[in-house]
Amino acid sequence: MRILVLTAFYPPHQIGGYEIRCKEVVDDLVKRGHEAFIITTRCPTRQCDLLNIEYSIARVLHPKKVAQNTLIQIRNDLIDLRFIDQILKAYQPDIIYLWSIQPLSNAIFPYFTDQNIQIVYDEGGSGLIYLTKIHEGGLYFFKNKNDPSTKRWLKKVLNRMLNWISSGLIKPQWSWPNDMRVYFNSKSALRYSQERGAQVKTANVIYSGIMIAHFPFHPRDQTGSPVKIITPGRIKPKKGNKDAVYLMSELRKREIDARLIIVGKVELNEYYDEILQEIFTNGLVDFIEYSPMVSQRELAHLYQESEFCLVPTYFKTGFSRVPLEAMASGCIVITYGNEGSGEIIDDSHTGFIVPEGDISAAADLIEDLINDPSRYRQISRNARLKIENECSFDKYVDAIEAYLYESLQKNAQRM
Repeated sequence: MRILVLTAFYPPHQIGGYEIRCKEVVDDLVKRGHEAFIITTRCPTRQCDLLNIEYSIARVLHPKKVAQNTLIQIRNDLIDLRFIDQILKAYQPDIIYLWSIQPLSNAIFPYFTDQNIQIVYDEGGSGLIYLTKIHEGGLYFFKNKNDPSTKRWLKKVLNRMLNWISSGLIKPQWSWPNDMRVYFNSKSALRYSQERGAQVKTANVIYSGIMIAHFPFHPRDQTGSPVKIITPGRIKPKKGNKDAVYLMSELRKREIDARLIIVGKVELNEYYDEILQEIFTNGLVDFIEYSPMVSQRELAHLYQESEFCLVPTYFKTGFSRVPLEAMASGCIVITYGNEGSGEIIDDSHTGFIVPEGDISAAADLIEDLINDPSRYRQISRNARLKIENECSFDKYVDAIEAYLYESLQKNAQRM
């Protein structure tokens, strides 16, 4: 297959695990004999240009957030669409593979409406929910039925002018690509998107996998002293990082000697400051460490050093691979069941699911497992076997490859 990939923040320019997963999937597809061409956002450092890979990458797209006003956004959209159109005609892909689209131009989806090429979309977050709002509201000028007739007419004229100026690349009306196929990373994410009105005509669920060899199993006879806990994740409220601080406070009250490391990129400085304030207020400065986003190798080492991995995310969409990585490493996961973790973890057998925000329940589990080494060992081994049997990266890409082939066949039948 000749695959044209559109996505934002392609590694080494990345925000978190989603971008890493995208690159790993593309790399593996190329190793299997497929061709790939990546169109992605501009990279702020020369490191991206020095990356040695086996396929072409064009780092040219403008993230929406860089536009200071609507006119600049329209200009950027026109530049981006002209480039995409040029590559599409020259490369002639079999499949257009969409990944992180939300940060890119809203005009991209309508542009693909008239393209007679199969489109496959990896929904790894809340992109379809966001795009549904754009569809309902309008591409550049919000559709408001309460507008005076003159204002509604003017908006239509402006949209048609943009269509004419762009030689048809910018569509006057926002619309969905025809026969786009979508897969989600978890059933809960699919259900959550549907409940919020996302336009999901055809959707499958393909659970993510990991490269198990990158996360060696570290068997333990019992927990150490101090007990070590890791919480990976971007620093933002919906990731629930502050709950890890509350857990440490609760463990200290119970006179349990523990250490916590929070790992992740700071996305909201105000929230990070709140976390620091909680650490200081609760006298936890000597017991909690923060580390910015680290390499996969460094993260694997941190899992091996930790007895527990707290995953306190409140996100209902997407699928975090953090539980998979921790489980593979022998680090027992305690989670709220969000970001698909509730569909992977067998509660009390391969890890633990507690109610959202129930820090006391999480502390109870840690205390119980400290006092029951044999149960700790068994759950740790159960988790590793679960990952080996069900969550390998090869199986994951097998499923994606099969889905891409199936998509091509359905498109051929329509034509």
